[in-house]
Formats: sequence, structure tokens, C-alpha cells
Amino acid sequence: MRILGFKVISFPTLLLLFGFFGSKPSAYSQTPDSISLEYERRILLSRIDDVYIPKDVLEALKELSNKTSEESRIKMRDLPEDKVVELMEFRLGLWIKKNWSFVLGSRLLHDIKGYGPQSPDEAVEFLLIAWHRYLNDSPLHLELLGSDIYKRRIEAFEKRKAEAKIIHTELRPLSEEEKEELSKMKRNY
Repeated sequence: MRILGFKVISFPTLLLLFGFFGSKPSAYSQTPDSISLEYERRILLSRIDDVYIPKDVLEALKELSNKTSEESRIKMRDLPEDKVVELMEFRLGLWIKKNWSFVLGSRLLHDIKGYGPQSPDEAVEFLLIAWHRYLNDSPLHLELLGSDIYKRRIEAFEKRKAEAKIIHTELRPLSEEEKEELSKMKRNY
């Protein structure tokens, strides 16, 4: 049947469609536990999507040097360190993030997280600066580099928090259970 030129779907057909496509929505979404399990699985893999994943930062620096031309290495080496991320994050940085699986997790990302950077973007920043230092035969100071990235993240968060506008404040009295829980927390610190 057609109404105004549109085919009308019968009610039983709608039920069938919604029953087929609408059932078990959890099968189409990921839970925090499934994401965590997938991350744990991926950090053990040496290859993801048929791409070799370096096992640690030092191996990644060597891989970057092997995969780039002499001309590209010279250009990277000659950049000022404070401009490396700004100039390379949407070039080489995107390649690193995609191919070495920084979004979903990889053994290289897991190694970098041990130095402080936690997000894929921070891991790319860390690796770009480390590679720049590697090309310039400068000390890598990976622990210091990681802590600097961590401190910048905390400072940026505190700045956003200080500049944030409070839209609404609502106070309510705490229950006795909540007071007891707060008291326990204070004793632990």
C-alpha cells in the first residue's frame, strides 16, 4: 500500500525489523570490561593489522630511523625541540598513532604509559620529542620527558578548572553513612 507516494510498512514487518535490529544492543557496544580485556590482549601482540609494533621506546626510535629517508631525518633533526610536536603531530604523529595502534592500545603505547603520558596524543608527543633527541644524539631523559608531559596535563586541567564558570551550586546535608565514609577516607590519607 502507498500513501502520498511512500510505501507503508505493515506493523508485523516493523516488529520483525525492530526485533532483528533492536535485540541485544549490548552485542553492538563495548563495556569498560571488554575494552580493558581488549587492551590487555593487544599489549601482548607484536603485530596488529599486519603492522609490526615496536616493543619499547628505544626500538620505536630505531624503527622510525629505519623507516624514514635520510632527508627526512635531517629535517627532523634540524627542527627546534620546542617546535617538533607542533610541526609533526599531524604528519608523522598521525602515522604513529594509527599504525602503532595508540588509540586502541599496543605494547609500545603500554611502554610509553610507564613514563607518564596516558593519552594517545601525549604518547605521540613523547615519541616525537624522544626521536628528535635520538637524532641529535642528545640524552633522551625519558623519565623527565614523561613527567614534564604529565605536569603539563595537570597544569592545563587546573587552569581549565580555575577558569570554569560554575553554572549552579546545590548543597544538601550528608547522610550519616556518607559522613562515616568521608571520615574513613580522611583517616586513610
